[in-house]
Amino acid sequence: MISRIFLIIVCHLAAPLLATADPAKPDQVLQLWDTKPPGDFTAPGPETLTPPKPTDALPIARLTNVSAPRLDLYLPPATKANGAAVIIVPGGGFGILASEHEGSELATWLRDRGFVAAVLQHRCPTNKLPKPWELPAFDTQRALSLLRAHATAWKVQPDRIGLFGFSAGGQVALIATTNAAQRLYPAANPSTATMESRVVAQTGTVRSQERDFMSSIAVARMVLSSIAAASTRSRHMRVWRGQRGCNQCG
Repeated sequence: MISRIFLIIVCHLAAPLLATADPAKPDQVLQLWDTKPPGDFTAPGPETLTPPKPTDALPIARLTNVSAPRLDLYLPPATKANGAAVIIVPGGGFGILASEHEGSELATWLRDRGFVAAVLQHRCPTNKLPKPWELPAFDTQRALSLLRAHATAWKVQPDRIGLFGFSAGGQVALIATTNAAQRLYPAANPSTATMESRVVAQTGTVRSQERDFMSSIAVARMVLSSIAAASTRSRHMRVWRGQRGCNQCG
């Protein structure tokens, strides 16, 4: 059985978690699939990052036409690393990814507090498909498998990995976690199947379900405690009060 995963879902975000002049570049980029990703998907055009619109109440960069899903990794220095990791799934109604204010900004903030932070740039747009969540959920489960497979190299404890989903990304994260006992997609190739079976065995049988659950709760508390502390102590933190809906991400 796969280790339990902590899950944080944010339905709406009215202000960036941390004010930054320019989006931070990831320390490393990891492609999710060695071959064609499972599922029938063709992006309607080249991958595009659209800068914020003048009419945006909050500046929102919009990433779309993602056909090569990946993890943008933000790795903490060894002196700060706490052994926990968070995969961030941006929102955007499955049509775009709000990959900066619901992605890289949170990732750099978590990295500064010792977390390995990984922003998932899953396939999109999928909002016209019968199941818009399905391919992003495939990518999310794959991201979890890869992060566990690299846990030793990135000094992450395999049972201290969580998902932080915004809006549509929250739905995807919820589907991935509630189906954690099974893989939603077929293996891309034999080597992938072997790797993922090994990851499941290593992370699912080493500890009991009770210990996995307590470890997941501990990681969730670490993230939420960091956010709460910063919101009350940092002059640069802008606290969300839920003043607007996700339709402004579209």
